[in-house]
Amino acid sequence: GFILPLCPGVWYQVITFGAPADHHQAFKHGGLKRLLSKHQRQSSVSYSLEESYRARELLVSVAQLPPLIFGQAEELLSVSAERNPARLQEVLDGLMQETKLFIHALNDELVRSALTAAHSQCASVSGRHGSGLLCENASANQEEAREYDEEEWDRTWANVAKSLDCIMAMAGETRLIRLSAVVCGFMLKVYGGLEDPEFLQQLHSVGILAQFEALLSTYGEEEGMLEDMEVSVADLSRVAFTITEAKSEQLHDFLPTLRGTWAGFVVEVPLPSETFASLPQELKDGSLIRVESVLFNIGINQHQSLAERFGDSSLQERVNQQSGERLRAYCHSLRDKLPHTAGVQSLSDLLSALDRSLEVKKRKNVEVLWIAGTMCHKVNGIRLTSCKSAKDRTAMSVTLEQCLILREQHTLSQKHFSMALDCMRRDGCRMENVQKNIGSRKFAFSSVQLLTFPKLYRPPDGTYG
Repeated sequence: GFILPLCPGVWYQVITFGAPADHHQAFKHGGLKRLLSKHQRQSSVSYSLEESYRARELLVSVAQLPPLIFGQAEELLSVSAERNPARLQEVLDGLMQETKLFIHALNDELVRSALTAAHSQCASVSGRHGSGLLCENASANQEEAREYDEEEWDRTWANVAKSLDCIMAMAGETRLIRLSAVVCGFMLKVYGGLEDPEFLQQLHSVGILAQFEALLSTYGEEEGMLEDMEVSVADLSRVAFTITEAKSEQLHDFLPTLRGTWAGFVVEVPLPSETFASLPQELKDGSLIRVESVLFNIGINQHQSLAERFGDSSLQERVNQQSGERLRAYCHSLRDKLPHTAGVQSLSDLLSALDRSLEVKKRKNVEVLWIAGTMCHKVNGIRLTSCKSAKDRTAMSVTLEQCLILREQHTLSQKHFSMALDCMRRDGCRMENVQKNIGSRKFAFSSVQLLTFPKLYRPPDGTYG
């Protein structure tokens, strides 16, 4: 990422990172959003994310406990021959404990609702065979049907557990990438805003905005990446920050720590004692700082051209529309709770401009990204930008953002705009980033590719190949 000190007291922060997606899965069956939707469509009951996590824990418990119970029962038989009352009681207590856990798992409301749904589904399937023939043959084939049902149950159980494990593992992979980037951005914002009472009040009153900008196409693998990203960004609503007092001056005591589960994480950010003492009382008391996350994506490469001409860009439209609604809700909350915050009065015009840009059916409408980024800076949010690798398209985006800020906020003339943009791309830190990644000072673009890019996202001659 970059931190740009343009003049005393003015800092602009953008975190850059590769697409938070489970890349090694190769997206053969789509991204997380598609997989979760498919899983829900095939299920006769719809479950929330928290229920899905609990279901996974129940599946693990129900799979692990029976062998333990059988082992305890065998040990009980063995110990009973020893005529050792103390040892016998110990094994019996262990067996009772394991059995109680097993019964408790099976009595969970999730298991009951799933069994009810499965029974209803089986009944409807049986009914479709009609003519009452199943009833006539049921008694003759009862044992065979029971064995078949047990086999079918075992097979279904294994498939459900495996698919749920796979989906949850993918979700965990993408969330770790995204969460680490947000934690980094939050710490930068906090350390940079310690002397800003309005910002500190905003943290505990409204929470903090995390605005993700993506440059992924809605074609091929990158469509799957965007589906992964959509889920992982939305899940940030389950993450909260809290500020704590560091235990000592040792560096390791200033590292953020994580507690909770994916159903609700809390990230603790330690501050030095003197700094912590100057915080508002609400933050010192451990007030949770909620995260409002939004994701805006505009594909800009040649694959997006294919998607727009011959494919489907509805995923991008849906993601942007939903994020526009969440951004509007956050801005309204900020305006209602802190009406005198600097810049809040200009948010209405920016929201209207964003709505117009989202409604316009325009190819590669990068104005959506510019407006969303401007709004994020206005509300002291965390700005995050990514493409597939955060190396090439991301470099074009953040250098453009730097120059737009210089022009809009710090009197960079239009005459020098293009010159500054080329200079940042040729000699700035993004080129150093490329050098460190691939050992070459060249962005990974071809001349033909760049013909499909919006003009302001094209690097200067000699910097690509």
